[in-house]
Amino acid sequence: DMDNVNGALFETIVAGTVTTKSHLDCFILLMLNYPDVQERIIAEIQGAIHADKLPTLADREKLPFTEAVILENFRFMSPVPLCIAHKTTCDTSLGQYKLPKDTEIWTNVWGAQHDPRYFTDPLTFKPERFLDGDGKAYKLADVKSLFPFGIGKRSCPGDKIALDRIFLFVTNMMHKLRFVPVDKDNIPSCDLKTFTIAITYQTKPFYVKVE
Repeated sequence: DMDNVNGALFETIVAGTVTTKSHLDCFILLMLNYPDVQERIIAEIQGAIHADKLPTLADREKLPFTEAVILENFRFMSPVPLCIAHKTTCDTSLGQYKLPKDTEIWTNVWGAQHDPRYFTDPLTFKPERFLDGDGKAYKLADVKSLFPFGIGKRSCPGDKIALDRIFLFVTNMMHKLRFVPVDKDNIPSCDLKTFTIAITYQTKPFYVKVE
């Protein structure tokens, strides 16, 4: 019926555009605040990909630091801090909690991804936390406390598309561009307390110079 059609369209728009925009806005803001990270991404891309060739998904293994930055951005800003609510279909329990049928269940993505038990200094942007001892990037599926797309059978079905698309956006931008602050003495803050929450977690509007 039309309710299902409208619901499917809404989910497609939110999952397909708004979350990606939130991630990329935060990425650009972080590049203004962490120019050393930006230069390392640029150097990695320039060292792995010819200047006349644009990055593709086949280049992923060559760009571990860039992959780590993308994962850390998912963790740091958590575009969707709370997953869409579900409910129990019968009386059940989880640990010490008894959950009657029809209990609403919310996955607290933000809480898990900023829990110091899993991530040291969680309010600090540290891409290196997603690199192993050999300098290779961890896979999202291997980091159990990182689940920006939700968990279980009801997690976002578009996770692979989103990861691929964001990788292509980031690498193609950094292959040709550099982001610098309009005013070096007044760089927009990436303090998470300044972000706003709507459908997704979002940066406040800011100006940036592209070179």
